[in-house]
Order: sequence, then C-alpha cells, then structure tokens
Amino acid sequence: MNEFNEKDVQSDQPENMPEVGNSSNRYPPQYPPYSQSQQNPQNHQYSQSYQYGQNYQYGQHGNGNGWQQSPGGMGNRNAGKGQYQWQFEDYTKPGFVRPRKRSRAIEILAFIFICFFAVVLMAMSGFALYQHLSGSSILELYPEDAPQYAGEDQTYDGEAEGAEFGGENNATIEIVGRPQSSQPQSDDGPLTTAQVAERVTPAVVGVTTYVSYPFFRPIGSGSGVIMSEDGFIITNAHVVENADAIRVILYDDTHYEAVLVGTDARTDLAVIKIEAEDLPAAIFGDSDELRVGETVLAIGNPAGMLSGTVTRGIVSALDRRIEEVRRHAIPFIQTDAAINPGNSGGALVNEYGQVIGIPSAKIVAPEYEGIGFAIPITDAKPIINDLLANGRVTGRVILGITVNPIDEIISRNANIPMGVQIRDMAPGSHISTSGVRSGDIITHINGERIYTTEDIWEILDQHSVGDTVRLTVFRQPNLITRSTLEFNVVLQEDQG
Repeated sequence: MNEFNEKDVQSDQPENMPEVGNSSNRYPPQYPPYSQSQQNPQNHQYSQSYQYGQNYQYGQHGNGNGWQQSPGGMGNRNAGKGQYQWQFEDYTKPGFVRPRKRSRAIEILAFIFICFFAVVLMAMSGFALYQHLSGSSILELYPEDAPQYAGEDQTYDGEAEGAEFGGENNATIEIVGRPQSSQPQSDDGPLTTAQVAERVTPAVVGVTTYVSYPFFRPIGSGSGVIMSEDGFIITNAHVVENADAIRVILYDDTHYEAVLVGTDARTDLAVIKIEAEDLPAAIFGDSDELRVGETVLAIGNPAGMLSGTVTRGIVSALDRRIEEVRRHAIPFIQTDAAINPGNSGGALVNEYGQVIGIPSAKIVAPEYEGIGFAIPITDAKPIINDLLANGRVTGRVILGITVNPIDEIISRNANIPMGVQIRDMAPGSHISTSGVRSGDIITHINGERIYTTEDIWEILDQHSVGDTVRLTVFRQPNLITRSTLEFNVVLQEDQG
C-alpha cells in the first residue's frame, strides 16, 4: 500500500483551500459530488453531516487514488454527531421519477386502425347515399328471371335466350327513308338544331357498368339508343365489356337495371334490355343517303354524367376504314361533331331527326381535333337483328388465328414478304391441325394477295361455315431455310 504524508496531500491542494479538520471553513470535497444539505438549501456552508473531516480521509484507508470512506464511518448514518454514512439516496435528486417510455409500435397500430375504420365508414356512407339517390338495391342487380351471362365474352349461352327475346317481343330495327320535302322546320323537311335535339334526346340514355370483384364498383360509362318501346337499347360492345351489372339512366333520371342480350366485338355493337314500357324510341334513317358536308348532331352522355349533351358538326367522310380500331368489320362515318368519352353508344343524328349512326371511336392525340367515327346504322342493322334473335352474330366464318401485320418497313428490313404473320391458333380449330405453324406468314388466300387483316376479312365474308380455303404461307424456320407452302383450311363459325 502506498504511503502519503500530510504535507504531500496539502501541497496538491489550492492555496486558498482550508486545512483538513478546520471546522470554521467547511466546504464539500469536489469528489464525490455531494449536494447541499436539504435542511438549509440557501446556506452555502455545509452542515456537519457533510463536513470534511473524520469520516473521509485521504490515504490511510484508501488506495491512494482518491477519497475513500473511513471504515469507522460504516454503520448507522446517525451513529454520531458529525459522522456521515454513505447512502445511495443522497446521490439522487429528490422527487425525481424517470418517465416510462411509450410503445411506438402501439401508436402506429392504433393510427392504422383508425385510418382503416375511417375509410370503411366513408365507403359505407357513400354507397348508402348512392343507393338512396338511385332508388335501388344491390340485391336487385340480378333479378331471378334475368338471363345469365355465358362467360367472360358477355354473351348469352346458346340461341334459346336470344330467341326468347326476339320471339316474345318481335323487336327489330327498322330503317326509314328521309322525307321528300325540303322545307325547313316542318314535319316532312329538315328541322332546326333545337327541334332535332328536342325530338331525339329523350331516346338517348346513359349506361354505367359495374364489376363485383373484389368489391362492387363502377368501371365505365357510355350511352345507348332506345330502339323499341319495350326496353331494347343499342350500345357499343366496348361499353358493356366485362361488366357484371349494367345500369341504364333515362333522360328523366329514372334508373333501371339492364341485362345483356348480345354483343359483337368485331363490329363493336351490343344490345341490352330493361324492363320498361312506353319508352320514347328513336327513329332510324338510311345512312346510305348521307352526303359529305351534311349537318349532323351527336347526342350522348359524355363523362358519364352530362346526359343529353348535344354537339353539332358535319359528315367529314364516308366509308372510312381504320385498321387500328378493333379490326372493325364495318367502315365508319367520319364527323367533326364532338365525340367525347361517354358518347360511345349514343346517337349520330341527321337534320331530319333520324339516327343514322352509333358513335364508336375518335382519334385522341394533342395534334388531332374533331376526328370522330360512328357506325352506319344501315350496315349495323343485320348485326343488331342477329343479336336480338340469337344473342350473337351467326353464320360469320373465321380461320381461328390471331395475326400481326407485316408491313413494307418490316418486310424490307427483315427480308421477308409482306402479309400477315400467324401469332396464335385457337385450340381445336381445323387450322391448328392442318400443318400451318405459328410464325408462318399468309401471303395468299385462294390465290388472292393478302397484305392486311382487312384483306382476310373481305375474302372470308364471301364464304360460309364449312367452306375450304387454300392458304399460301411463307415459312423461314432459320436464317438459311426459306420455303413457300400451301394448306387447305376448313372455315369455322365465329362464336363471338
């Protein structure tokens, strides 16, 4: 144990430090950090219970590295006056309690639960308000006597359903010629824009479609034209595509649940039915009598909420074919009358108040304006009547393939002939077992040169189900082998 004498200890102290044991000049040692006496917090002199003296000495009972407690000071803290025992509570602040830490995970969980509950409450309130305003219930969307859908193509299963509609109601679309008189504002001649709108607008309805998974919600909107007083309505196939439920809103804001009678994706036409009587049916005119420059009106439900909107324009072109629009089987009427999202399935009307077209598409791009397209009603008539009678178009033939066009640019860069390249073949079709392969390029059908899909449809429309056609194809399985082959293929019926 190291020995220290009193001189050595005092020589290390400051000059103004009082001598050890001098009771007249008491002050606390710098280590350990004692606090003032609680009995007299304002007194800067320390009481005897903290005096520097007998109980704390430097050296003889320590290890030489600091102030140590004297062994004689152990025991009862009140064992004697002027003596102090070390106690842990003397080093803690009076009344201090360490706050408990909050659980961050519980706060986050509570916040998520509150947000989820608020969203559910808002959704339920909104749906209840919608049902109240519409005056119907979600349970009424599928009445027991309504025909059922037959898969994702939204057509009825078999001919029985379509025949049932056609047999009971004898609905059909009728085309009438335009009046002979050219006197304006008369029953027999052209009408003013206001007269046309007044006559036709009640026959144009809004159409909203819904899906039920993962929850019931609207997925699209469009328009429709009432074709008969007992509730048959013409619209576009893409308007009712993939719908689990269809709602029709009449011009007077009456709501009806509708069922799908039939649809045809190739012509983008569909027929739906509501249970109503004495409806204001439209009058249909002969679209073959249209002339470029003739005034027309477009009436529909743009944005799904602006029912009865009327826009005015002219016939910009006739027999317009657009390759990119749904491989469309019918040439369009082109018009500059404003056709906006929601107008699809509405009415294109001539100046005699006759519906001569069903708006179907438009070119949407910043650099284009006023280019809309409508399906001529005269060309649509056989399709609509077939949908009414059978729920689908019958007698139409297909090869059973999906194709990609090979245009001039691709042909030149890939060093292959122009034509249509087979991408896929329908399972079970005759062409899938005829020897034709995916990747083959069809260049001829029955010796006629093929460049586009429209060329194929024009040839197939001349044939019936069960006819055989001869395909000439170009095949290049690798960079070296190139061959031209011919195959006979039996045409099958297009089931929609």
